[in-house]
Amino acid sequence: MWRWLILGAPLALVGLTACSAPASVRIDRIDYASQDYENGPKSDFTVYWSGNPKLPLSLEYTPAPGCSQGSQTCAAGTYLFPRQANPLVWSGATDCVGNLGPGTPPWTGGSYYTLVDAAGNRSDRVLLVNTCYYHPVATVLRSAVFHHQPWLTQVLRPVTQISWKALDVSKSLVISLGLIFLIAFPSQLFNSTMQSHYDEVMGWFRWVPRPRPRDSGRAPRWLIAVVFLLGGVLGSLLDPRWGFDGTTLEAVAGILLASAFTTIVYTFVHAAFLRRVTGLRGYFRVYGGGIAVAGGCVLVSRLTQAEPGYLYGVLLGYTLGAAAPRLARPHEGRNVALGAGTMLIASVAMWLLWTPVKAAADATEAFPLVVLSTAMAGVFAGGITSLLFGLLPLRWLDGEKLLAWQRFVWLPLVLIAMFLFIHVVMNNAASTEHAGRNLVVTVALFVAFGALSTGFWAYFRFRPEPVAIGSATATP
Repeated sequence: MWRWLILGAPLALVGLTACSAPASVRIDRIDYASQDYENGPKSDFTVYWSGNPKLPLSLEYTPAPGCSQGSQTCAAGTYLFPRQANPLVWSGATDCVGNLGPGTPPWTGGSYYTLVDAAGNRSDRVLLVNTCYYHPVATVLRSAVFHHQPWLTQVLRPVTQISWKALDVSKSLVISLGLIFLIAFPSQLFNSTMQSHYDEVMGWFRWVPRPRPRDSGRAPRWLIAVVFLLGGVLGSLLDPRWGFDGTTLEAVAGILLASAFTTIVYTFVHAAFLRRVTGLRGYFRVYGGGIAVAGGCVLVSRLTQAEPGYLYGVLLGYTLGAAAPRLARPHEGRNVALGAGTMLIASVAMWLLWTPVKAAADATEAFPLVVLSTAMAGVFAGGITSLLFGLLPLRWLDGEKLLAWQRFVWLPLVLIAMFLFIHVVMNNAASTEHAGRNLVVTVALFVAFGALSTGFWAYFRFRPEPVAIGSATATP
């Protein structure tokens, strides 16, 4: 019975999401001239949007009450964007045209703007205010940001907004295979080189203080709560528009729930396997190094302006303690495979279920729905990212254990994770202002890793051999 449930659940979720997500369009930001002068230079009107609209998009504008004053009239109308892109640009738009004298007092008025798609779906109405002078003044450009929800729900796309055309899927698959090649072969070079020259490499870092190996013990509950809260804050810091506002609070709460969910799921599977193999019970342990890695990921994401950014680092883990016996290689491999497979299924299922929740959150923007939407998006994005980087076949990572046990289990897991990372997580050009940057940054990081690994191997391979110093022997 359970086999049919496992096979049928994904199909039911796909059907549910395909039927329950209406098309939507949202205005995220508008760049316009908030101050200009009569018959002055024209400026562009730029609209950043997100959602799942049916193209083409048009912009409806209607005067706000009090916009028309005396001989100054405000007109209503519709502008169809000739080029469907993100952002949408209305070239040469201007709201200040007339023949009044230079002594006329400046006029200030506003208009409401709404994006409408080809199916009649409408965005929220937004108000923009403009001041017109009747003598030459400097044109003032302004960015009006409409930050309704946490960034993750804006940059991550649900399944109904992802292109599943054969050409697009093939492109993502080719990129995924190429990136796997960039990590698999250099990883083997790095691992073999490290194994052969481990003592010498560790000697390079004698100056780094090292803590004494010890069992840090069971983490108290208050510390576990603090670590979860820290994970939520670190995840929210990936938002380039982070601030002390309600939207950031929603992001922190949502990512906290996402990290708690993924930790509980992975820990349950991990603990059940370890108890079955060893008969021992474990406990939670806080990893300071993982917190440092997570902070580094946030820093790299902000420096590269990547969206949704990278957040990887094991802040909290399940352990049997230092006295536990070391698992045999087959058990280590099975443990990693079981945990990775469970997280992959849970992440994809959460992504499929997220579509109707996102539609409801977009429609109401109620706090509980927005937090739930952010949490579900965080489970998918964080789960896939952690799965991908955790399965890298590098020394000290889980990927090395799985590859050493069964490479034909490691390869499909990594391929699926890489494909979802490229095709879904990185495929957000329609909702960010840096279209395509994420993919470029990701490819550059993997290329840099391959180059560094190859250079690490080449240093030991081609350096001059040290000359052995021995005692001289006299010959008659």
